[in-house]
Amino acid sequence: MLARLRAITLEEIEGGEEVISYGIPTVKRTTAVVYFAGYRSHIGFYPGAQVMADFEPKVQGLKRAKGSVQFPLDAPLPEELIREMIRARLKQMK
Repeated sequence: MLARLRAITLEEIEGGEEVISYGIPTVKRTTAVVYFAGYRSHIGFYPGAQVMADFEPKVQGLKRAKGSVQFPLDAPLPEELIREMIRARLKQMK
């Protein structure tokens, strides 16, 4: 699942560079676009506070915080939601 999330981020973030920031994988352009990391029971995805606020209705039922959401390992990865969140983040950065 983590490899698939990585692939999605690289597909969506044209010209994205993979780095480690805050100790976790990050895809950036001039600045960080999104962060993600694997944990024992979930994958953490960090698109930022504004994206999370904008996507509040779509992430109902998922554990989340101000700038992040957790995707449980025992459920399918919501690929289209992730793509939409990345696109929203990229629009914010323009």
